[in-house]
Amino acid sequence: MDGPPDPRVSDRFIRELQPEACRTLLRERPAQPGAASGTLRALFKRDLLEPLMSFFKRILTMAFLGAFGAAAGALAGEFLFSNNEVNPQTQPKSICLLFDVSGSMDDTTPQGITQLQALKQAAGGFVKRQDFETDEMGLVSFASGAKVLTPPVRNVDKLSNSIRRLEAGGMTNLAQGLQLAQNSLKNTNGERWILLFSDGKPKTQRQGVDPEMLALEAAEKVRNAGIQIVAITTSLADRTTLERVAGNPDNVFLSEFTALDEAFKSSEELIQTHQMLTTEADNTSFVDSVKKTGIWASLIAIGTGLLLVGAQNRYLHRRFLGLKDILVVAFGGILTGAAAGAGAQTLFNYISALEADGAAGRVASWVLLGLGAGIGLSFFVPNLGGVRAALGGIVGGAAAGAFFVYAIPQLGEYIPQLDGDRPGRIAAAAILGLCTGMMIVVVEAVSRKAWLVVHWGKGEESEVSLGAQPLVIGNSASAHIPLTWNPDAPAVLARVSYVAGEIKIEDPNSNRTKVLTNGMKLSFGKVVIEARESAVDGKAQPPQKSTAPPPKPQLKKREPAKSR
Repeated sequence: MDGPPDPRVSDRFIRELQPEACRTLLRERPAQPGAASGTLRALFKRDLLEPLMSFFKRILTMAFLGAFGAAAGALAGEFLFSNNEVNPQTQPKSICLLFDVSGSMDDTTPQGITQLQALKQAAGGFVKRQDFETDEMGLVSFASGAKVLTPPVRNVDKLSNSIRRLEAGGMTNLAQGLQLAQNSLKNTNGERWILLFSDGKPKTQRQGVDPEMLALEAAEKVRNAGIQIVAITTSLADRTTLERVAGNPDNVFLSEFTALDEAFKSSEELIQTHQMLTTEADNTSFVDSVKKTGIWASLIAIGTGLLLVGAQNRYLHRRFLGLKDILVVAFGGILTGAAAGAGAQTLFNYISALEADGAAGRVASWVLLGLGAGIGLSFFVPNLGGVRAALGGIVGGAAAGAFFVYAIPQLGEYIPQLDGDRPGRIAAAAILGLCTGMMIVVVEAVSRKAWLVVHWGKGEESEVSLGAQPLVIGNSASAHIPLTWNPDAPAVLARVSYVAGEIKIEDPNSNRTKVLTNGMKLSFGKVVIEARESAVDGKAQPPQKSTAPPPKPQLKKREPAKSR
């Protein structure tokens, strides 16, 4: 139970708290007299300069180790992308361009050219961007009827000439166009796609039939044959019908004729599957991309986690890494990394389908990776909190994503060693680890409400945030504040927590609790802890001075070892 604010309580609490071990280790320190009489320079050094230097030293340490660990994890994961660089196009694609050349395509755009001319320009750019070493492409046009202008070929010039010869006139017989496009892809290999463009609703000269229903039936046969449909349309067309034709609303891109080139780039992004960790198109399936990104992110999480957890341990005078730490970090890294990586790749696929170059999707995906890394570290930094850790990770992920998308291409022009996806991935991972490690320290220091200052002696101090999770003081491997210098100290001597606006120290054996006020110091032999609270209502709480004289230490004599 909580004791009243009586100076005699401290003495009684000490006497009752683990009588044998605790009496020799724990006593409340009175405020040091004459502290205010020190010189201004000494006060400035003690109260401002030294804490500030310690804070920046920790930021730099965590930033460097986070960057090194993340870069090492990314480097270990490069085997996942070796096949992409040796043979990036592993699965060929066959694409049929299915273009609406009905009479409305002769209408003039605000730029003074016809709609058909705008289509020719955008389609010509699309064709030139394709890799015809492995992919093949054909062209089918439809109006009142449909015809194959170019069967699937690997010849960019032949296809470009067919596009330039397109002429407008007639109705919009989409059903016949889909049937002919399906037939043209019948004997092709690999993935098969139809890239459809139409600016109007299905129409036909046949009486007594529903042209829209005919188009939907033809589209269903196309999809049942394993052919995927991507559609580009304008505001004049019936988007709902085209979504049903494509079988997926995400496969339909709405565009005005002034922005057809961007719409073709978006459809290209969908057809030529990209990964968030590569800037070149490849034929890696969505499932394989998710697996690769998840494994890669897990390796980064493990590398970053091991070094940052090790740094946190050394900061608290614990062993750098124990077997338990390694196993827990590895297991947590696999879970958080795989979840963040898979989520990031999925998010990238979704966003990149909505915009042309994939930049926003990549940055957003890196933010999600950073979020996962930050949350994972919150399990190892006492009372960091998931929200605060997530904020640090988000900032780190945003910085890494921006670096990968925008900085690497620019730096590659001046530094050849940074040109390409591999150095970009490793450098971006290092930025992610650096910013995550740095931001976790900053966010923890800015947002905490209460903490302990641990004085180790010889001017060395550490700060540990307090919260609902109790900090353990004792001589066990899991103790947050270890007393390893004294082998007689119990495994758990005391627990300190911050609950309901109060700092409390508890004896785990008797369950007795004492409230510590701001500035109160307790001595555990060579180690002194100082309770600190942040400002309340804009005013800092002044340290409370103790009025109780400390009990005389009763050092327990160690018995001589018995001879065997």
